[in-house]
Formats: sequence, C-alpha cells, structure tokens
Amino acid sequence: MSETPTTTPRYRPVPFGVTRVSVREGAPGTRYLQAELPLGAYARRLSDFLVHWAEAEPERSFMARREQLGDGRTGDWLRISYAQALDGARRIGQALLDRKLSAERPVVILSENTLEHALMSLGCIYAGVPYCPVSPAYATISQDYDKLKHVLSTLTPGLVFAADGARYGRAISATVGSDVE
Repeated sequence: MSETPTTTPRYRPVPFGVTRVSVREGAPGTRYLQAELPLGAYARRLSDFLVHWAEAEPERSFMARREQLGDGRTGDWLRISYAQALDGARRIGQALLDRKLSAERPVVILSENTLEHALMSLGCIYAGVPYCPVSPAYATISQDYDKLKHVLSTLTPGLVFAADGARYGRAISATVGSDVE
C-alpha cells in the first residue's frame, strides 16, 4: 500500500532570466531576436568575481577536495580559500605572462579535475592567456597518442601543464616538442 502525501510540496519561484523576446524580420531567412528584459549590470571580466569574493569573504572555501590516502581511504578536506585562489591566480598569471604565452602559444592542461588544474585555469583567466583542457584519456588510454598529437599540433601550445607528471610523462615525452615548456 502506497502512502499518500498529506501536504502539497512547496516550491520556490525560480527566475529563468529571459523568457520573452521580440522578433524582427531581416533579409529573407533571417530573424533577429532581442530579449525584452534589458541586460543587467555584469562584471567586465570573469576574474572580477574572484577578486570580489577574495575581498568580501577571504577565508571562505572556494574549492575543496578530499585527500586520497596511500591505502585508498579518503582523508581530510584540502581546501583553497578565495584569498588563496586569488593569490594563486595572480602568481600563476604572472608566470604565464613572463613566459610570453598568448593565443599563438596557449596553455594546454593535461590533468584530471584537480585543485591544481583549477588554479592553472584561474591563472590563465586572470592573465588573459588562452588555455585548453585536454581529455586525460588522450594520454592515458591511447597507445599511439594520435588525438593528443592532433590537439597539440592544432593549438601550438607554449606550455603543457600536468598535475601528475608520472601519470602523463610518457605521453608528454612522445608528443610535446622541445620548444614547449
């Protein structure tokens, strides 16, 4: 016998943003859509949010992960505060600029979703250096590294970052040129 709920669940209204648009016809086959809700204030850069929260709540956790112990168990939480994330982004960003990395020589990130991966991404965003996370499978499952070679030849990176050098060392040695850091 199934139980019948005695009360109706309560739901909060969820703002969905743009729900109405105006449509203007253009050249044959062209339509222009414009939101009726005007665009609100927004930050100039994505990193502005990091700066804001580092000032407003410097010790609040920005990111965290569980420590992996040698026996396979999980340990304590390893956390990065907003202040630490901003400091890391600034330091990494400056190091990337010192290396003259750019759209022609971007950063390739070859790592799982780790705190180090996140900090490298934030450093790239903060400094305005393009970056591309690449699937770890291209370096760990593949034996010929064809997909990784294709990605690297297309992107022409100036730096390849791997949080775990032992895990990705063979693939990096086989695919990354000597002119890439």
